[in-house]
Amino acid sequence: MGLCVMCCRLQLLAEYQAGLLASLRLLGLAVPDLAACLEALRSLALARAGLTQQEVEERIAARAAARAAKDFAAADAVRVELSGKGVMLMDSPEGTTWRPGLPEADG
Repeated sequence: MGLCVMCCRLQLLAEYQAGLLASLRLLGLAVPDLAACLEALRSLALARAGLTQQEVEERIAARAAARAAKDFAAADAVRVELSGKGVMLMDSPEGTTWRPGLPEADG
């Protein structure tokens, strides 16, 4: 993709973002500090799950160790356990993080 096309897309995305934020402010729905809002949602998710941040980090580390040992069943079990409590794991090249989500109902 050419540099010009990339710049045009970034500019367009910035314009969309500005328009969306203006609309949210107009409706009284703007969040002044998105990072603080996410942190509050994470705290609520931990309380709902009955977990601490340290416990989630320990489960993520256990999952990473299982994946490194090619024990994918154990790694999947950690993901299922946490998602059942509303802790959704997000894998990226930089590592695994988590975000709040809806607890999955027992099937």
